[in-house]
Amino acid sequence: MTSYWWLRPSRIALFVTLPLGVFAYLAPDSFYQQFRAYNAITDAQFFMVWLGILCFSLGSWVGEMVPPGGPPGIPVLMDERVHRALVITLGAMATAATAIYLAPFVTNPKLALEIFSAQAGASETARRAVNQIIGITSQENLFMLVIVLIMVKPQLTNRPRTKGEAIGLAFIFTLTLFKAIVHGERLAVIELAVPFAVLLSAQRPRSAFWVWAPVFGTAGLLVFFAATEYLRSWVNYYAATESSIWSFAAARMFGYYITAFNNGAVIYSQEHSVFFPIFTIGWFWQLPIPGLAEHLRFLTGATNDYYDMLAPVNVEFNNISGMFCPFIDFGPVLGEFVWLAFGFASGRLYSLFMAGRPLGIILFPTWYIGVMEVPRVFYWGGSRYLPPLAASLAIVISLYIFARTSARTNTFARAAYKK
Repeated sequence: MTSYWWLRPSRIALFVTLPLGVFAYLAPDSFYQQFRAYNAITDAQFFMVWLGILCFSLGSWVGEMVPPGGPPGIPVLMDERVHRALVITLGAMATAATAIYLAPFVTNPKLALEIFSAQAGASETARRAVNQIIGITSQENLFMLVIVLIMVKPQLTNRPRTKGEAIGLAFIFTLTLFKAIVHGERLAVIELAVPFAVLLSAQRPRSAFWVWAPVFGTAGLLVFFAATEYLRSWVNYYAATESSIWSFAAARMFGYYITAFNNGAVIYSQEHSVFFPIFTIGWFWQLPIPGLAEHLRFLTGATNDYYDMLAPVNVEFNNISGMFCPFIDFGPVLGEFVWLAFGFASGRLYSLFMAGRPLGIILFPTWYIGVMEVPRVFYWGGSRYLPPLAASLAIVISLYIFARTSARTNTFARAAYKK
């Protein structure tokens, strides 16, 4: 695998998360006023976040430096037929979930046409129209694991990717892009593009293009953000008051990350139940169990109601920085150790990825999304990451069990042959 500085979690923490956190702390109220908010980050909170970033970076650096152990590379662990069955099964589950999610646009094509023609109010109608079924439609996020499995097929099966798999990749990206346009779900496209880019860069010889990939990626993200924001909010609210879609989109994209730090400070300063994972395992609150969230609120006094928590500021920008989540859940001291542990896990996955180990090549490309998104959300604890995370771990465990069983069988066979 080819490595670049931006693939190392410790570098992302120091050169991306830390500068954004510093800016959020130093930004005057006049900056936040354009987002109808104010700077709520205190000196003590900034020190806590700054130390958390350093803890994550330190833990990641240690994890990156620890040798992966064992022989280099991996043997052929998966039969091509098994690989094909996995890709088809997971792809079918994700496609079915996406079809349920987008069913209103299939039954009412006029709505999609109104969105693509940038008619005022169409995007708001679309967001209310989609079918979101807890525990069902979240399976659409398995598409990111399908992308990973197709990209790492040569390492897993020692067989090249086929034209059919290339067509499958194109289908997944096209369907997800359509969803992002009609429903404004930009993160869904990022969740596919990032693992794809991580694996594509690592599987190719080192080049100047990939060294500067963050610059090209940021420019591409701005173009994509402006295009979707044009349909999402520009034609509905801001076209009459803003002078340029590009300056509007740039300020808004940057604002999502900066206001996330500020929102974390607002929630942290409120009275809340600590030592209960409100955000670090946010998926638990959204399990399809009737009355679960209400029961948890009754037992702990905790809540995950963003609109209630962020009442003092603009709830339109309701992201809660991932940096604050462990501190909100576990307090300032234990929160630092949580970041140290997540840093080590991230660095260790990077080390395994570079060494070509199954856990690294299957899990790290999607885990890396969480490293990038830490300034904005605690991605690893969200419900949208749970299906690909659980499926990735299940696949890796199955591979190791199969490899150990095969090795034991081969040992017995060789021993019997010698007799």
